[in-house]
Amino acid sequence: EIIMANAGCGDKNVIAPGRMIPSHDLVITIAQLWGSAYYHVVYENIIRLAPLLNITDRFQNLMVHVSQTNRLTVEYLQYLGIPYRRIITGNANARILIVPQPVLCWNPSTVLLRVLRQVVLRKILSTTTATHSSPMSHIPNCRILVIRRDGTRRVTNHKLMFKAIEDQHPDCEVLVHTGSEPLKSQLELFRRATSIVGPHGAGLSNMFISRPGTGILEFLTIHGVNLVFMTAAAKLGFQYWALAFPDSSHEGSMTADIPEVLSVVKEMVTYASKGHVTQ
Repeated sequence: EIIMANAGCGDKNVIAPGRMIPSHDLVITIAQLWGSAYYHVVYENIIRLAPLLNITDRFQNLMVHVSQTNRLTVEYLQYLGIPYRRIITGNANARILIVPQPVLCWNPSTVLLRVLRQVVLRKILSTTTATHSSPMSHIPNCRILVIRRDGTRRVTNHKLMFKAIEDQHPDCEVLVHTGSEPLKSQLELFRRATSIVGPHGAGLSNMFISRPGTGILEFLTIHGVNLVFMTAAAKLGFQYWALAFPDSSHEGSMTADIPEVLSVVKEMVTYASKGHVTQ
């Protein structure tokens, strides 16, 4: 027997399983530590499956082993064609075990990020009716997506900032993302945006589906800077800006400097208006 621990963030502890564990003929494992948080689910777990969907489609007895069967993981896998009955977690026996190359903590490769974008985009297009009324049939030249967080890293003056962006860009469509939308709707919002504005957090994880050239404005925290989205933006071909506001922290809230935000948003809109965002 081979007892195997997977990769990811944090310490790796291998614990020998008990005897009464389920057995399967064919298993592919994408489980990595921290596999319950949005960023890590998408950028370190689901991403490992993206190049192998032809195998999961071909072998209907193949089970997908994950860190946790939480709502996000299950919803993503079902969106990619993996039904709930084929999702397993915890200890398991496998006659054949497929282990895709693990992803370094906070650092998915450029190739995997772009394959994930292609795979998910094909799913979006295959489930969208190609008509003029389709939400993906027409992408306006200026669509600004503002992410709203209600927990940690909440922007305390979000409403004022949102209204100021609307007033500054009356010819643009300005939309809000809350994270409560169905997965497909969230992905479509990010795919259609030409500029994305929001605090560091789960919402920005959806940017992988955005088009090359899309402008990203991330609100970082003064205390505990994390540049994971900056590196992902570079790998995906986005234009990236960042602002950090006084007294902001990872576990606290932040108050946006609205004139600074408007200055950067104006730059992003100007860049997009020159046709730099791929259609």
